Amino acid sequence: MEQTIRAFITFLKRKGCRITEQRIAVLKEVLSIEGHFEAKDLCERFEDRSDVSRATIYRTLKLLLESGLIRETVSDEKHPHYEKTVGGFHGHLICLNCGKIVEFPESGVMDLQREISERYGFELKFGKFEIFGICHRCREDGR
Repeated sequence: MEQTIRAFITFLKRKGCRITEQRIAVLKEVLSIEGHFEAKDLCERFEDRSDVSRATIYRTLKLLLESGLIRETVSDEKHPHYEKTVGGFHGHLICLNCGKIVEFPESGVMDLQREISERYGFELKFGKFEIFGICHRCREDGR
C-alpha cells in the first residue's frame, strides 16, 4: 500500500496538484476495496467524515484514473465501475441480463495480449478481457 501511496503522491506533484489528507484517505479506501466498486460505494464509506466531500471523492477518482492506479471497467450506461490496477491479471464474465460480474484469474490471456502487442509494435500498458453471456441463475429463471 505504501508504494502505491508514494506513486500517487509523485503523480500529484508532477501534475502540480495539492497533496491533501482527503485525497490520500480516498486512495487508502480504494485500496481496501476488494473487487469492483462505484463512486457511490466510496461516498457511502465516507458518510461519517465531514472532511471528505462527494466532490473530493469524484475529483480524486478522476486523478486515480489519470494516474493509472485504477481503471474504469465493466459498467452499465449510468454508473461507471472501477477496479484497482495493482494485483494480478483477471478477466470478467458479465451477464447481459442481470449485470452480474464474475472475476476469474487468467494468465494465458495476458500472454496472448503481450504476443499480439509485440506483433503489431505496441507497448502493452494494460488489457481487458471480458466475456458477455447469460449467467446460470438467469438461464434457470428463463431470462
